[in-house]
Amino acid sequence: SDGTPGPRRAPTVETVLVVHGPSGSGATRLLREMAAVSRGDGLATLAVSARDGAADRRSVLRRIADGLGALLGEAPSLGTARDGRGDDDSPTSSEARATERFVDLCERTAARTTVVLLIEDFAELAPSAQEGLRVLSRHLLARVEHPDGRRPPRFLLVVDHGPDDPSAMLIPDAEDPRRPLLPLPPFSATDVGALVADRLPGMELPAPDLEALRVASEGLPSTLSALLAEGLRRGDVRRIDSRWIWMVDDLRAYRPSRNVPLAVQLSLDAVTETARDALTRVALLD
Repeated sequence: SDGTPGPRRAPTVETVLVVHGPSGSGATRLLREMAAVSRGDGLATLAVSARDGAADRRSVLRRIADGLGALLGEAPSLGTARDGRGDDDSPTSSEARATERFVDLCERTAARTTVVLLIEDFAELAPSAQEGLRVLSRHLLARVEHPDGRRPPRFLLVVDHGPDDPSAMLIPDAEDPRRPLLPLPPFSATDVGALVADRLPGMELPAPDLEALRVASEGLPSTLSALLAEGLRRGDVRRIDSRWIWMVDDLRAYRPSRNVPLAVQLSLDAVTETARDALTRVALLD
Protein backbone atom coordinates (compact mmCIF):
# COMPACT_ATOMS: atom_id res chain seq x y z
CA SER A 1 0.00 0.00 0.00
CA ASP A 2 1.22 3.52 -0.74
CA GLY A 3 -0.56 4.94 2.30
CA THR A 4 -3.19 6.70 0.22
CA PRO A 5 -6.58 6.39 1.92
CA GLY A 6 -9.19 4.57 -0.11
CA PRO A 7 -12.65 5.88 -0.86
CA ARG A 8 -14.97 6.08 2.10
CA ARG A 9 -17.89 3.72 2.20
CA ALA A 10 -21.38 4.99 2.81
CA PRO A 11 -22.59 4.19 6.34
CA THR A 12 -24.49 0.92 6.67
CA VAL A 13 -26.21 1.98 9.92
CA GLU A 14 -29.10 4.41 9.64
CA THR A 15 -29.37 6.78 12.60
CA VAL A 16 -31.33 9.67 11.08
CA LEU A 17 -34.22 9.82 8.64
CA VAL A 18 -35.58 13.23 7.61
CA VAL A 19 -38.98 13.00 5.93
CA HIS A 20 -39.26 16.01 3.65
CA GLY A 21 -42.33 17.24 1.79
CA PRO A 22 -45.21 19.71 1.75
CA SER A 23 -48.00 19.69 4.30
CA GLY A 24 -50.47 16.96 3.44
CA SER A 25 -47.91 14.75 1.68
CA GLY A 26 -48.43 11.84 4.09
CA ALA A 27 -45.51 12.34 6.51
CA THR A 28 -47.66 12.10 9.65
CA ARG A 29 -49.20 8.81 8.58
CA LEU A 30 -45.78 7.47 7.57
CA LEU A 31 -44.28 8.29 10.99
CA ARG A 32 -47.21 6.74 12.83
CA GLU A 33 -46.92 3.56 10.81
CA MET A 34 -43.18 3.52 11.58
CA ALA A 35 -44.01 3.87 15.27
CA ALA A 36 -46.46 0.97 15.09
CA VAL A 37 -43.87 -1.24 13.35
CA SER A 38 -41.06 -0.41 15.75
CA ARG A 39 -43.29 -1.00 18.78
CA GLY A 40 -44.45 -4.26 17.24
CA ASP A 41 -40.79 -5.26 16.98
CA GLY A 42 -40.36 -4.60 20.70
CA LEU A 43 -38.17 -1.49 20.29
CA ALA A 44 -38.30 1.42 22.72
CA THR A 45 -40.27 3.98 20.72
CA LEU A 46 -40.92 7.61 21.61
CA ALA A 47 -43.25 9.68 19.40
CA VAL A 48 -43.63 13.42 19.91
CA SER A 49 -45.95 15.86 18.14
CA ALA A 50 -46.06 19.63 18.54
CA ARG A 51 -49.85 19.46 18.29
CA ASP A 52 -50.22 16.71 20.89
CA GLY A 53 -48.12 18.71 23.35
CA ALA A 54 -50.00 21.99 23.02
CA ALA A 55 -51.39 21.69 26.56
CA ASP A 56 -48.16 20.27 28.02
CA ARG A 57 -46.15 22.90 29.88
CA ARG A 58 -42.92 20.95 29.48
CA SER A 59 -40.71 21.69 26.50
CA VAL A 60 -40.43 19.04 23.79
CA LEU A 61 -36.86 18.21 24.80
CA ARG A 62 -37.99 17.92 28.41
CA ARG A 63 -40.75 15.51 27.41
CA ILE A 64 -38.31 13.41 25.40
CA ALA A 65 -35.81 13.47 28.27
CA ASP A 66 -38.49 12.21 30.68
CA GLY A 67 -39.23 9.33 28.32
CA LEU A 68 -35.56 8.42 27.97
CA GLY A 69 -35.12 8.73 31.72
CA ALA A 70 -37.90 6.20 32.24
CA LEU A 71 -35.95 3.75 30.08
CA LEU A 72 -32.84 4.36 32.20
CA GLY A 73 -34.68 4.31 35.50
CA GLU A 74 -33.60 7.83 36.42
CA ALA A 75 -34.94 11.38 36.50
CA PRO A 76 -32.63 13.26 34.13
CA SER A 77 -32.19 17.00 34.36
CA LEU A 78 -31.64 19.37 31.47
CA GLY A 79 -31.46 22.30 33.90
CA THR A 80 -28.59 24.71 33.42
CA ALA A 81 -28.38 26.53 36.74
CA ARG A 82 -24.80 27.28 37.79
CA ASP A 83 -23.11 29.23 40.51
CA GLY A 84 -21.44 32.42 39.45
CA ARG A 85 -22.23 35.07 36.91
CA GLY A 86 -21.08 36.23 33.55
CA ASP A 87 -21.45 35.15 29.95
CA ASP A 88 -22.13 31.54 30.94
CA ASP A 89 -25.45 32.65 32.41
CA SER A 90 -26.80 34.06 29.12
CA PRO A 91 -29.91 32.40 27.61
CA THR A 92 -27.84 31.24 24.63
CA SER A 93 -25.25 29.43 26.76
CA SER A 94 -27.98 27.96 28.96
CA GLU A 95 -29.73 26.49 25.93
CA ALA A 96 -26.40 25.15 24.64
CA ARG A 97 -25.75 23.37 27.95
CA ALA A 98 -29.27 21.93 27.93
CA THR A 99 -28.72 20.65 24.39
CA GLU A 100 -25.40 19.04 25.38
CA ARG A 101 -27.10 17.23 28.26
CA PHE A 102 -29.94 16.16 25.98
CA VAL A 103 -27.54 14.66 23.41
CA ASP A 104 -25.58 12.92 26.19
CA LEU A 105 -28.81 11.46 27.56
CA CYS A 106 -29.66 10.10 24.10
CA GLU A 107 -26.20 8.51 23.88
CA ARG A 108 -26.47 6.91 27.32
CA THR A 109 -29.93 5.53 26.61
CA ALA A 110 -28.81 4.09 23.26
CA ALA A 111 -25.95 2.33 25.05
CA ARG A 112 -28.57 0.52 27.13
CA THR A 113 -31.22 -0.24 24.52
CA THR A 114 -32.26 0.50 20.95
CA VAL A 115 -34.31 3.71 20.75
CA VAL A 116 -36.57 5.02 17.97
CA LEU A 117 -37.50 8.70 18.35
CA LEU A 118 -40.14 10.09 15.96
CA ILE A 119 -40.82 13.83 15.71
CA GLU A 120 -43.99 15.05 14.01
CA ASP A 121 -44.64 18.68 12.99
CA PHE A 122 -41.02 19.79 13.32
CA ALA A 123 -41.83 23.19 11.79
CA GLU A 124 -44.28 23.92 14.61
CA LEU A 125 -41.80 23.29 17.45
CA ALA A 126 -40.24 26.13 19.42
CA PRO A 127 -36.91 27.37 17.96
CA SER A 128 -34.93 25.99 20.92
CA ALA A 129 -36.46 22.53 20.45
CA GLN A 130 -35.77 22.64 16.72
CA GLU A 131 -32.13 23.52 17.34
CA GLY A 132 -31.72 20.78 19.94
CA LEU A 133 -33.00 18.19 17.47
CA ARG A 134 -30.75 19.57 14.71
CA VAL A 135 -27.74 19.17 17.01
CA LEU A 136 -28.81 15.61 17.88
CA SER A 137 -29.24 14.79 14.18
CA ARG A 138 -25.78 16.06 13.25
CA HIS A 139 -24.24 14.29 16.24
CA LEU A 140 -25.77 10.93 15.31
CA LEU A 141 -24.75 11.29 11.67
CA ALA A 142 -21.19 12.27 12.61
CA ARG A 143 -20.88 9.27 14.96
CA VAL A 144 -21.61 6.91 12.07
CA GLU A 145 -19.88 8.88 9.32
CA HIS A 146 -16.66 9.39 11.32
CA PRO A 147 -16.31 6.29 13.55
CA ASP A 148 -14.06 6.67 16.60
CA GLY A 149 -13.87 3.07 17.69
CA ARG A 150 -17.09 3.10 19.68
CA ARG A 151 -20.11 1.06 18.64
CA PRO A 152 -22.52 3.11 16.50
CA PRO A 153 -25.41 4.44 18.56
CA ARG A 154 -28.48 2.22 18.61
CA PHE A 155 -30.64 5.26 18.03
CA LEU A 156 -32.90 6.17 15.11
CA LEU A 157 -34.17 9.73 14.85
CA VAL A 158 -37.05 10.20 12.39
CA VAL A 159 -38.22 13.76 11.75
CA ASP A 160 -41.26 15.01 9.84
CA HIS A 161 -39.44 18.15 8.70
CA GLY A 162 -42.09 19.62 6.41
CA PRO A 163 -41.30 21.65 3.28
CA ASP A 164 -38.50 23.82 4.69
CA ASP A 165 -34.84 23.31 3.75
CA PRO A 166 -33.54 20.40 5.89
CA SER A 167 -29.83 21.13 5.34
CA ALA A 168 -29.29 22.08 9.01
CA MET A 169 -30.20 18.50 10.00
CA LEU A 170 -27.32 17.11 7.90
CA ILE A 171 -23.51 17.11 7.92
CA PRO A 172 -21.93 18.53 4.75
CA ASP A 173 -18.77 16.38 4.85
CA ALA A 174 -20.63 13.07 4.66
CA GLU A 175 -19.96 10.66 1.81
CA ASP A 176 -23.53 11.26 0.70
CA PRO A 177 -24.82 14.32 2.60
CA ARG A 178 -28.42 13.85 1.46
CA ARG A 179 -28.60 10.13 2.25
CA PRO A 180 -30.83 10.66 5.35
CA LEU A 181 -33.48 12.54 3.34
CA LEU A 182 -36.72 10.82 2.40
CA PRO A 183 -38.58 13.17 0.03
CA LEU A 184 -42.32 12.78 -0.39
CA PRO A 185 -43.06 14.05 -3.92
CA PRO A 186 -46.63 14.73 -5.06
CA PHE A 187 -48.63 11.73 -6.22
CA SER A 188 -48.70 10.74 -9.87
CA ALA A 189 -51.95 9.66 -11.50
CA THR A 190 -50.88 6.05 -10.90
CA ASP A 191 -50.37 6.79 -7.19
CA VAL A 192 -53.82 8.39 -7.07
CA GLY A 193 -55.34 5.23 -8.51
CA ALA A 194 -53.52 3.06 -5.97
CA LEU A 195 -54.71 5.13 -3.00
CA VAL A 196 -58.32 5.20 -4.22
CA ALA A 197 -58.26 1.44 -4.81
CA ASP A 198 -56.84 0.95 -1.30
CA ARG A 199 -59.67 2.99 0.24
CA LEU A 200 -62.41 1.48 -1.93
CA PRO A 201 -61.34 -1.99 -3.11
CA GLY A 202 -62.38 -2.71 -6.65
CA MET A 203 -62.60 0.89 -7.85
CA GLU A 204 -60.80 1.29 -11.18
CA LEU A 205 -60.99 4.79 -12.66
CA PRO A 206 -60.08 5.63 -16.26
CA ALA A 207 -56.87 7.59 -16.89
CA PRO A 208 -58.61 10.96 -17.54
CA ASP A 209 -60.44 10.72 -14.19
CA LEU A 210 -57.23 9.84 -12.35
CA GLU A 211 -55.52 12.86 -13.91
CA ALA A 212 -58.44 15.09 -12.91
CA LEU A 213 -58.13 13.87 -9.32
CA ARG A 214 -54.36 14.40 -9.35
CA VAL A 215 -54.82 18.00 -10.46
CA ALA A 216 -57.64 18.68 -7.99
CA SER A 217 -55.66 17.23 -5.08
CA GLU A 218 -52.32 18.73 -6.20
CA GLY A 219 -50.95 15.24 -5.71
CA LEU A 220 -51.33 15.45 -1.92
CA PRO A 221 -52.71 12.29 -0.29
CA SER A 222 -54.44 14.17 2.53
CA THR A 223 -56.30 16.38 0.03
CA LEU A 224 -57.15 13.35 -2.10
CA SER A 225 -58.62 11.60 0.97
CA ALA A 226 -60.64 14.73 1.74
CA LEU A 227 -61.94 14.81 -1.84
CA LEU A 228 -62.94 11.17 -1.52
CA ALA A 229 -64.82 11.88 1.71
CA GLU A 230 -66.58 14.81 0.06
CA GLY A 231 -67.47 12.64 -2.93
CA LEU A 232 -69.04 10.07 -0.62
CA ARG A 233 -70.97 12.80 1.18
CA ARG A 234 -72.28 14.26 -2.09
CA GLY A 235 -73.15 10.85 -3.54
CA ASP A 236 -70.67 11.20 -6.43
CA VAL A 237 -68.85 8.19 -5.03
CA ARG A 238 -71.23 5.26 -4.76
CA ARG A 239 -71.44 1.53 -5.12
CA ILE A 240 -73.32 0.04 -8.05
CA ASP A 241 -73.81 -3.71 -7.87
CA SER A 242 -70.36 -5.06 -6.96
CA ARG A 243 -68.17 -2.10 -7.90
CA TRP A 244 -67.48 1.48 -6.87
CA ILE A 245 -67.78 4.44 -9.22
CA TRP A 246 -66.78 8.10 -8.82
CA MET A 247 -68.38 10.79 -10.96
CA VAL A 248 -65.57 13.35 -11.09
CA ASP A 249 -67.22 15.87 -13.44
CA ASP A 250 -67.98 18.34 -10.64
CA LEU A 251 -64.70 18.31 -8.68
CA ARG A 252 -64.40 22.11 -8.87
CA ALA A 253 -67.49 22.39 -6.65
CA TYR A 254 -65.96 20.24 -3.90
CA ARG A 255 -65.15 21.97 -0.63
CA PRO A 256 -63.25 19.36 1.35
CA SER A 257 -62.44 20.13 4.97
CA ARG A 258 -58.82 21.07 5.66
CA ASN A 259 -57.08 21.32 8.99
CA VAL A 260 -55.30 24.61 9.61
CA PRO A 261 -51.72 24.08 10.92
CA LEU A 262 -51.07 25.25 14.47
CA ALA A 263 -48.55 27.86 13.31
CA VAL A 264 -51.18 29.42 11.03
CA GLN A 265 -53.78 29.36 13.80
CA LEU A 266 -51.41 31.22 16.13
CA SER A 267 -50.62 33.76 13.41
CA LEU A 268 -54.33 34.36 12.79
CA ASP A 269 -54.90 34.80 16.52
CA ALA A 270 -52.19 37.47 16.60
CA VAL A 271 -53.50 39.68 13.77
CA THR A 272 -55.83 42.62 14.29
CA GLU A 273 -59.58 42.25 14.02
CA THR A 274 -59.56 44.29 10.81
CA ALA A 275 -56.96 42.04 9.19
CA ARG A 276 -58.79 38.91 10.30
CA ASP A 277 -62.04 40.24 8.83
CA ALA A 278 -60.26 40.93 5.52
CA LEU A 279 -58.82 37.41 5.43
CA THR A 280 -62.25 35.94 6.12
CA ARG A 281 -63.74 37.89 3.21
CA VAL A 282 -60.98 36.66 0.87
CA ALA A 283 -61.56 33.06 2.01
CA LEU A 284 -65.28 33.40 1.28
CA LEU A 285 -64.51 34.66 -2.21
CA ASP A 286 -62.46 31.51 -2.79
